Amino acid sequence: RRSGFLTKVAASFVGGTVYAGAAFYGYHMFRVKKEFQDLDDELALETARQEHSGHDGSCCSCVTSSILGNANRENKRVEQFSRIAKCYDKAIGTDEFFMGIGLLRRVLLGWHAKGTCLEVGAGTGRNIEYFQKSKAQRVLMVELSENMCEEAKAKVESVQENNSTQFAVRQGDSHSLEFCPDQGFDTVLDTFGLCSYQNPVQVLREMV
Repeated sequence: RRSGFLTKVAASFVGGTVYAGAAFYGYHMFRVKKEFQDLDDELALETARQEHSGHDGSCCSCVTSSILGNANRENKRVEQFSRIAKCYDKAIGTDEFFMGIGLLRRVLLGWHAKGTCLEVGAGTGRNIEYFQKSKAQRVLMVELSENMCEEAKAKVESVQENNSTQFAVRQGDSHSLEFCPDQGFDTVLDTFGLCSYQNPVQVLREMV
C-alpha cells in the first residue's frame, strides 16, 4: 500500500510539474505573440487614420507627415524586437521545430550559402549553426535592433573558436546598406525578415 501511495504521489508531482511548465510556456508564448499583434493593430489603426484624413499626400506638409509616420512605425517595430530579444529564441523555437523550419534553414544555407555572405535582418543569429555546416567562409549579419545584435554576438562568441566560418555582426538598417560594398558578397540572403520591414521592396533592392 505504501508503495502504491508513493507511486501516486510521484505521478501527481510529475503531472503537476509538466502541467505547470506547459502553462508557463503557453503564457509566455501568448504574451510575446500578443505584443506583436497589439503592435500590428496599432500600426493598422494609425494607417487607417491617415487614410481617413482625406489628404492625397501632394502637399509638402502631407509628405513630411507621411515620412515621419513611416519612421515612427519603424521605430516602434525596432523597439518591439528589442524588448523581446532575450526571449525571442525560446518564443519561436518550438513553432519552428514542429513546422520543420530548421530543416528548411539547413537546406537553404547548405545549398546556397558560400564564400562571403551577407545576411540582412539577421535577428538573434538563428542561422549561425546552419552557416557552420555550409560552404560559407565569412558571414556579415546585419540587424537594426541593438538587443537582437547582442544576442547574435553572444552566439558568435560561443562558436567562433571552433569554427572555420568567420562571423561579424553589425547594427544597421537593411533599407540602406551603404556600408556594404557593391558586388562584395557571393551570397545575400534574408530568412523570414521581409514581413518585418517598413518597405520590403526597398530592402530587396538593396540586397540585389
